[in-house]
Formats: sequence, structure tokens, C-alpha cells
Amino acid sequence: MSSEQLTADDLLSLCARAHGATGRLSASPASPRLQTLQRLAGFVNDRMTAAALAHEREAVSIEVVHGLQDAVQALVFADLLSQIGVDAGGYIRLDRDGLRPAIAPTPAERGLHAGFLEQVDGVSAALFVVADELLEVASPIQTTVDLEMADVEEAVQMLADSCTAQLRNADGGEVPAEPDQRERGMVWLTFCRRTLERSLAVLEMLRDDREEEVVWAGVTELSRAPALYRELGPPMPGSQQLLELAAAVADAP
Repeated sequence: MSSEQLTADDLLSLCARAHGATGRLSASPASPRLQTLQRLAGFVNDRMTAAALAHEREAVSIEVVHGLQDAVQALVFADLLSQIGVDAGGYIRLDRDGLRPAIAPTPAERGLHAGFLEQVDGVSAALFVVADELLEVASPIQTTVDLEMADVEEAVQMLADSCTAQLRNADGGEVPAEPDQRERGMVWLTFCRRTLERSLAVLEMLRDDREEEVVWAGVTELSRAPALYRELGPPMPGSQQLLELAAAVADAP
């Protein structure tokens, strides 16, 4: 089905696809990557199910729409996570065909991850369309937005700079020997990469003088990013400042 044909009525079928992918994970041998994928899938399923039920009851709220938008970001995160690995020299960028050797994720984990992405292929794009439709009928939060663009830009730039520093530090840092800790590092660097991408997108909107409502939507969505990261396991040591910066971008005066 093309994106032009999608409506909120398709949420149930999209939920079924996501739940099917989650069910297939449960039959896989235990591994650090399996645990991460199960947490990502649970995050997506919870928010998709809440949106589908709210739509059925004609009780869609802005919080429900935000949850669906966050589910989209979780699926994007899953795709980006498949692109990072560890070899003897440190963290590396993995190729799509799986030929570049890596210590982590293991070949079995890479196959598991590729299978999961294949099963949810197209779901994030479909959810984006559905969330946009539901946004038009959502019960809005009563709030007045009066952005000081210079303050918002400064807050987002600080976040982008912090993400960049984390990514640069990883190039020269030691990679943990324990599989669980290597997975934790890959998840953290993927979070930093995605948060940097989203921060730069918001900065571009600010510098292009986009409508205040559009900028605010991007800023508030960015401020929710730490919630997904915290769902994926214990935060990395030293991550608190960056997570606080991300959560606070919507609080800029």
C-alpha cells in the first residue's frame, strides 16, 4: 500500500506486523543484540497499540500522537544501530551486505537484526503518515508557545556539540571486552548519532526562519529522545549531561 493510501484505519494492520516481528525475536537464542531489539520492539508496540486503541475510541490525544512519532524514531534507531560494530581497533561502520568482519555484533546477531529490519520494512514511513493524519484530530494540549529563537538555537547547538564530542571521543576510546558492555556502547553511539542528526535538522529549520509551530514540533520531539534511550538499558557512564541537554531543549526561555 502506498503512503498516499494510508489512513489511521491501517494502524491495526501495522500493529500486527510489528507484533509479528516481535514474536519472531522470542524464538531466537539469547544475546545482547536480541535484548536490545526486544526492548526497541516493545517500545514501538506499546505506542502503536495505544494509538490504535485511542483511534478506535475516537479519543486521540496529542500525547498519543507523540507516542506514535516516538515509535517512528525507535524504528529509525533500529536501522541506524545495524550500521555500527566493533572490531579489534574499536567502533566501526558496518556495510549493508554484512561482509565487513566484526567482533560485535556477532554474525548471528547481524542476521537477527537484518531479519527484524526486513520484517518491519516500511512500517516507520507508514507510521509517519498516520501520525500526521492523527495530529489533525488530536486533542491539543492547552499551551501558549512563545519561542525566543536565539535561546532555542543556543540550546540545540549545545546539544549538537555535545553529541559531536561523544562521537569523536569514541574514535580513540577503548572498547569494552564484555559483550553486554560492547552492546551498551553501540547503543549509546547510535543515540548520539541520531540525536546529532535531529539537532542539525532543527538548527536548519531555525536558520531558514520556518514557522514557529514547525520549529516547536521539532524541538519537542527532540526533547523526548532520552526516553527511548533509557528504555534500552542502563545509561552509559558520563551520559547524564547530554541526556539532560536533550530533555531541556524544549525548556529554553
